[in-house]
Amino acid sequence: MVEIVEGHSTEHQALNNLNPQLLNPLNNLNLQLLNNPNPSTLNFKLLFPTFRNRYRFVAARLKKYAAAHAGAAPGFESALNLGTGEGDYDRMIAGYCTNLTGCDVNEEDLAHARTLNLGVMNLRYEPNN
Repeated sequence: MVEIVEGHSTEHQALNNLNPQLLNPLNNLNLQLLNNPNPSTLNFKLLFPTFRNRYRFVAARLKKYAAAHAGAAPGFESALNLGTGEGDYDRMIAGYCTNLTGCDVNEEDLAHARTLNLGVMNLRYEPNN
């Protein structure tokens, strides 16, 4: 159960009280956790090293390819995330493109992804196999 206190979950407040040196290795990931517009859907997978390393790898590649693809502005016009699952990467990916479509065969995962990424205006989900 997540308790909401003044618009923030108790988990959110606990993260704010952590020693900053413990949060430092999380780099931008702690910002995603702390600044999530929907704190009841915080993605605690980011706290696990294997997930965090994959996330960082994808973020680094997107940054590299977006810069190389830069026309008038860095990034991509459209992107497609096949097998988006629960949408764990979609908020980050959406930051590098004008339009992102997340597709998955599991409609329950897509429902979770929609909730997790509520407020990401350039992101839409559709079931597809």
